[in-house]
Amino acid sequence: DDDYVVVITSGGYGKKMEIGEFRPQGRGGKGLKAINLRRKTGRVVAAQVFADPDAQMFLLSNSGQMIRQSLGELRVLGRYAQGMIVQRLGDGEEVAGLAVSEESIAADDFADDAAESGVEQTEGAAEPSE
Repeated sequence: DDDYVVVITSGGYGKKMEIGEFRPQGRGGKGLKAINLRRKTGRVVAAQVFADPDAQMFLLSNSGQMIRQSLGELRVLGRYAQGMIVQRLGDGEEVAGLAVSEESIAADDFADDAAESGVEQTEGAAEPSE
């Protein structure tokens, strides 16, 4: 089974796990722990299943900053790990949302789409963040 789950926290931490890490729950099940939460990781804001190892994730902060990162760059971790930093945030910032695209999108396509929609760009705005 090549399906994975990606989990993202409000503090900018994330990880991916193999879907097989989660056993089925019965009627009285109380859920399974997916990530070790701490004050610095914040709460879980998104979890999504994906199959394509080349899929891309888009993270959006509450201040409007968006980054794009390949899900292949995330390490496969166990359910009890806190994850790794996937988006560096400023004071008062939190991750607000996650979108996963299993379709390959080139940086030039972002620039073309932004130009067509009239969005003003700054130098390097279409490049993925580190």
